[in-house]
Amino acid sequence: MENKKGEKSANSKILIFGITGNPRKAAIKDVLNALFYAVDKNDIFVDKHLKGLVNNVKFLEESELGKYSDIIITLGGDGTLLRAARFAENTPLLGINIGGMGFLTQIEPKDIEDAIEKLKKGQYSISERFVLSVKNGEHTYTALNDITMRAKRPWRMMEISICVDNVLLSKFKADGIIVSTPTGSTAYNLSAGGPITHPEEKLMILTPICAHKLTLRPIVLPHWMKVQIKGQTKGAGITVSFDGQLNLDVASREVFTIEGSEKTVKLIEFEDYKRFFKLISKKLSWG
Repeated sequence: MENKKGEKSANSKILIFGITGNPRKAAIKDVLNALFYAVDKNDIFVDKHLKGLVNNVKFLEESELGKYSDIIITLGGDGTLLRAARFAENTPLLGINIGGMGFLTQIEPKDIEDAIEKLKKGQYSISERFVLSVKNGEHTYTALNDITMRAKRPWRMMEISICVDNVLLSKFKADGIIVSTPTGSTAYNLSAGGPITHPEEKLMILTPICAHKLTLRPIVLPHWMKVQIKGQTKGAGITVSFDGQLNLDVASREVFTIEGSEKTVKLIEFEDYKRFFKLISKKLSWG
């Protein structure tokens, strides 16, 4: 295939962009047009899921975008970027926010031209985000935001046991448990009363969901520890979710082992670490 990533000459300043997005967003066609105005269509590959929205462009399966692109641009909210992180293959991600809260998406549609110009000039940095690796039997999953274990029927409690490095930490009844990364600390973890941590740290945050034991509180662990969680219910079944993107129905008493992954997700940043504090102040109305 032409324009495969890594096949450009050393002196070339051309960037190949992979474009993916949520086709259900009302503004997506306008944002796509703004992108095509700022970037030559010959330098773009578009996710086949967007085929009904654009013409005269090169389409790829979403799983191939990371292979043929220097940068993947996501159009939507944080969920769209989390989806792209699953197939990015170490390719940096830039989110254009046409969603809601937008903690992960870096820019607004009005900033597209300026952002593309900065990308072409190399005026950006890469934020490498810590990722969870989760093993269940012979299967391994990853999560940039969090892994959540809950009773399949939301009105049923479950018994949860947590072991850290093979030492029992707690056994308790609750609606569920969240194991979050720093990147995901402002997502479900925050809603459940967990702490906010800077997204470039390497930590695991364990936050119970509506625990019956009132003394139970969230706990923050270093990235090199190994956490095992197990849920037990009476006939209701259990659902385990990874970033809200992949949801598994599992049997009671199945064990999930969670630790830091050797892989990271690369996010493009146009500002320094202080952007996070500005973002928190704005999004959570702390200012």
